[in-house]
Amino acid sequence: MSRNRAISMTRRGMLLSAAGLPLLTGCGTAKPFFRDPAEGEAALAELEAKAGGRLGVAAINLQTGKQLSHRGDERFAMCSSFKWLLGAFYAYRMLDNWSIDNEADQESWERVISFSEADFVNYSPVTEPRLAEGQMTLGELCEAVITTSDNTAANVLLRDLGGPEALTAFIRSTGDDVTRLDRWEPELNAWVPGDDRDTTTPNSMTFLISDLLFGRRGGMNEVIRVHDWMIDATTGLKRLRAGITDDYIVGDKTGTNTKDHNCDVGFVKTFPVFKGMVGPVAISSYYNTDTPQSAEADAVQAEVGRIVMKSLVGPLFDEQPWTD
Repeated sequence: MSRNRAISMTRRGMLLSAAGLPLLTGCGTAKPFFRDPAEGEAALAELEAKAGGRLGVAAINLQTGKQLSHRGDERFAMCSSFKWLLGAFYAYRMLDNWSIDNEADQESWERVISFSEADFVNYSPVTEPRLAEGQMTLGELCEAVITTSDNTAANVLLRDLGGPEALTAFIRSTGDDVTRLDRWEPELNAWVPGDDRDTTTPNSMTFLISDLLFGRRGGMNEVIRVHDWMIDATTGLKRLRAGITDDYIVGDKTGTNTKDHNCDVGFVKTFPVFKGMVGPVAISSYYNTDTPQSAEADAVQAEVGRIVMKSLVGPLFDEQPWTD
């Protein structure tokens, strides 16, 4: 790694602070599990070499503090993977008792936001059927943008919160000085090497997931709602989720463009009835490839999911996680 970034977050009263691990050589993915995260990092490097392209991954087990990072401090285009942060922005505004237009009413998921045909952009599976109504609640828009990646919903929310710069300011308030949003949908998906606009690093995005969803106030109801929308998301069924068995709960937000980026970020945890697994595990995976919308690119993400779980959860990942 070119730069070590300390990751600090609270989980069940325990403060975990760790720096990114350097890429080390180790055994391949044939092992049923990895005893050391460095073996997982070596497996990610091997995966990248076999698949081609540029792969950036960062993950941390929030209970044990174990983490791995491959190209963790390199910038990648976020594409739609930023959209879960829209829900987090509003959740934290509610927790801070933020009022609308200096009125007494606190921010609410039930607040109605208007939009029109002029707001419409491509890929809007939820907002397009609601165009005649011209309005949806804040909660409906956030759910649409996280679960289906609705682009019109994203722009309507960005306009409401003050534009991409307002979301970037929220990100800065967490201590992340890397992740940035500069443009709107669909322009934010365009990327060329060296362009820092609308980018993050795997380490930074994993920090945001850890901090905002499971850290400072991650157990509060408003944040849990965002967490649950990510679990209900339907766009990443063939990516990280495909490499993780159905015995685990996975929440994610994907991002894809037509030219060079296939992304998936999120978390893995166990069902409450199972007490043995450590976690949750926060994961960010960014894949720079010439065929981002292909089954092959999705398969790389699925393998990332397997490698992370084998590395940070260990032998429990190859066992039945819970029994009656």
